[in-house]
Amino acid sequence: MASTIPDPQPGTGTARETPPPQPPRAGPSRVEAHGIDHIPDHERHGRPRQLFSVWAAANVNYLSLVTGGALILMGLTLWQALAVIVTGNLFWLLTGLLSISGPAAGAPSEVITRAMYGVRGNRVNNAVVGWLISVCYFALNLAAAATAAFALVEMAGITANTGVKIAVVMVVAALTLAIGVYGHAMIMKLYLPITLALTAAFAVVAVGVFRHTDFSYVPAEPLTGTDLWAVLAAGVTLIASAPLSYTTSADFSRYLPRTAPARSVVGWTFLGGILPGAAVCSLGALAATVVDMTDPQAGLRQLLPDWFGPLLLLALVLGTIAINALTAYSAGLALQAVGIRIRRSLSVLADGTAAVALTLYGLLASDFLDTVSNVLQLTVVLLGPALAVYATDIVLRRNRYDGPALMDETPGGPFWYTAGVNPAGALALAGGVTVSALCVNTLYTGPIARALGGVDLALLGRSRHGRTALHAPDARKIPGADGLTRGTVPRMSDEDGVFGESVAAHYDASVADRFAPEVLTPTVDLLAELAGGGRALEFGIGTGRVALPLAARGVPVHGIDVSRAMTSRLAAKPGGDTVGVTIGDFATTRVPGTFSVAYLVFNTINNLTTQDAQVDCFRNAAAHLEPGGCFVIEVGVPELRLLPPGQRAVPFRVDADGWAFDVYDTATQRMSSNYVTLVDGRPEYEHYPFRYVWPSELDLMARLAGMRLRDRWEGWTREPFTHESRGHVSVWEKPAG
Repeated sequence: MASTIPDPQPGTGTARETPPPQPPRAGPSRVEAHGIDHIPDHERHGRPRQLFSVWAAANVNYLSLVTGGALILMGLTLWQALAVIVTGNLFWLLTGLLSISGPAAGAPSEVITRAMYGVRGNRVNNAVVGWLISVCYFALNLAAAATAAFALVEMAGITANTGVKIAVVMVVAALTLAIGVYGHAMIMKLYLPITLALTAAFAVVAVGVFRHTDFSYVPAEPLTGTDLWAVLAAGVTLIASAPLSYTTSADFSRYLPRTAPARSVVGWTFLGGILPGAAVCSLGALAATVVDMTDPQAGLRQLLPDWFGPLLLLALVLGTIAINALTAYSAGLALQAVGIRIRRSLSVLADGTAAVALTLYGLLASDFLDTVSNVLQLTVVLLGPALAVYATDIVLRRNRYDGPALMDETPGGPFWYTAGVNPAGALALAGGVTVSALCVNTLYTGPIARALGGVDLALLGRSRHGRTALHAPDARKIPGADGLTRGTVPRMSDEDGVFGESVAAHYDASVADRFAPEVLTPTVDLLAELAGGGRALEFGIGTGRVALPLAARGVPVHGIDVSRAMTSRLAAKPGGDTVGVTIGDFATTRVPGTFSVAYLVFNTINNLTTQDAQVDCFRNAAAHLEPGGCFVIEVGVPELRLLPPGQRAVPFRVDADGWAFDVYDTATQRMSSNYVTLVDGRPEYEHYPFRYVWPSELDLMARLAGMRLRDRWEGWTREPFTHESRGHVSVWEKPAG
């Protein structure tokens, strides 16, 4: 078997003069023997058109669908969104440009970059840009595929307990790693049928979407002027994030003959990316003209047949495996390029083991994957400049790379430069990172982005996996998509769920009675008492109905809410600048520090529409509380006694302006509040999903989070809770010891 890292030889060019014996050409049924070593001419094979299915399989996926829908949520018209989709996908030309270095050198990207950074400098580059980031993204994408598989298991009637979840993660990881271990030939063999299968699945989506699309869609308040251009730029950034991050495209083209036409390599790579990428993103935009794509799964269910639900989840699993297998393959090469002498197949397994460990720990033991995702958001300042340096080097060298010479790692070799580092490449990368850091808007906002009102100009800094998360809604509201909640999206895209601008605009007026002193004063009294001079954390802070008067009492208050539309109202109110706000899902989002009291008021716990999400909320509260701290919930008691026999609906308002009713599903504890309002004699319908929860069930959730019930009253004035009570205020305490 050929060494994946040639033994050092004295002198320059030794690797070329005495090449090690090469293995025979491997088929898909054999494990690929080559790693980062040079592929000799007699082992080169294939045609550039085979690259089409490699990139198509990675782009016919659910995430592209969601990304297209995000453009409509950002305030673009349908035709503006489609123009952005086409423009952003044109950047696949750069992915194609990087691909031509593979046939020229007969080496993967991880080795070709020695020409840019030097032998030692490239090891550092591969350790961070190549290996570490890839393994982290492997873990996040594995979580996405696994949680989709969890939903499929539940549909089959099997409870997805901890043991089942571990088994599912291992199966999905095994399928992914099998492709990566068998290597290049297996990828070339499988990705055409994978592309066809995913295309068939999304063809069903296309039929459902086209039948309902509003091709004349224009938002209620169209963007104009600077706001429009800012969103257009952000949209192109979002769409271009996929092609601009594939710095490893030479990994999959390096087996092509060196005589393969560069134009064909670029062309087939470009077509494999732009055709499915633009088509699937466009489907997302078209769907968003008629359904709410802040919750894509719920929205698409309105357009697709019921039988297709499991198939869509299966397509999600398959598409994520296709993306992750490419990541695993390149991560294995990167581990070798760091300088570790290990066979490629073993390096892929090592990467997979690390990723599986991260995934299981993150899914089952903690919110560690959220931490990983947050750290990865900072890598946007590195990935784009690295691609720019690579592309520039190809142009300057006219794509003339000496593959055997790139294998020479000895001092004095052609790519040793100065002490193993190419100063020009290192300085170019450092300069690019600096500029990107000034323009980025992820976990922090660079000064240029801040001056432009938060617009992220770090176009080249987006990662192919980075767009998977913040723009997706809470995965617990999308069965089987928990891992999709991690990544980056331009910050002007408000994914406010059901509490969007249309609700926020009149929310305070619609609950005016909740601002009455007889309601609000005892609420604030109890919370201030429990805070006891410490900090308070509100889940679902909204427009600040409770937070602002509590802060006025001298209690430091911080809030978590998914709706920017709601929290912008809070910020605009007197005292709004004294209350900190973090945008995110309050079931899982963490903020710095600890708190004396955390609280949820006015039935907000019911906004979490699965039991898992409600349990996570309790665990999140406990994680934020200091020892002895309290978690407070105000929520109604389910009014199932009002249900007529054999019926599911309970009306609660009927008047000349319309009517409203709740619908209960006693099998799942799902419910919805439905409003029909007469406007100019025509009915308008609104629907809000919830999950009702019993007091005893909440107590069990608290115990799972390590808390115990301390008090329960009928209301904020602390009257006794009885069997006739229609609501309750409950206080759970975190042990002091």
